[in-house]
Amino acid sequence: MVAVIFRLLDALRVFDLIYVLTSNNNSTISMSGFVRREMMDNGYMGYGSAASTALFLIIGLCTVVAIRMGRMKLSED
Repeated sequence: MVAVIFRLLDALRVFDLIYVLTSNNNSTISMSGFVRREMMDNGYMGYGSAASTALFLIIGLCTVVAIRMGRMKLSED
């Protein structure tokens, strides 16, 4: 279960691979890339901070859901 949660978190936080392979293309940008672009390139610190907070909440929600699903009993044996 820990490995599944870590892989999920890595998938949501991916930045470097997409940034390098697609040359920062707008049609293939990740959420982390969007946060970086808004904060660093455009100078919208508030908008970038809100997007990073949303990413944090999404990661937290996915982690809680994965933990809850791991605790569920699937059969009545």
